[in-house]
Amino acid sequence: MSRIFVPGTDPQGGVFSLAISIIGAFVTFLTGVLIACINYWLMRRSSAGGWTSFLPLLRLVISGAYLAAVYLLSPYTPCDPIWLLAGAALGLTIPLIFFTVLLLRQIRSDRLQGTDRQTNSDKGGDA
Repeated sequence: MSRIFVPGTDPQGGVFSLAISIIGAFVTFLTGVLIACINYWLMRRSSAGGWTSFLPLLRLVISGAYLAAVYLLSPYTPCDPIWLLAGAALGLTIPLIFFTVLLLRQIRSDRLQGTDRQTNSDKGGDA
């Protein structure tokens, strides 16, 4: 006879510990932050290389593989899978917002410096 899965319990019928689930969410959050840092590092390095068009796909594969790994490995942990996935998703998303703002500021400052150089060279000044 099949059982109905109830959130907060494991498939064998035991109850997940909330404290363990929160610790698991925190660990997956920190790992997600590490993955987001790797993605940011790749974006910073992409301006030097010629593989800029390939980079969004690579970042998507890295983030998707991390989420899939958390989902597929969650039955082997004593944590509730929902907590693990929530921690992983937040760990990828929150730093992404911060890093996107940093990249936009860098691009904006590079463009402003580029227009200053251009107007100086148009006036006969040094570039």
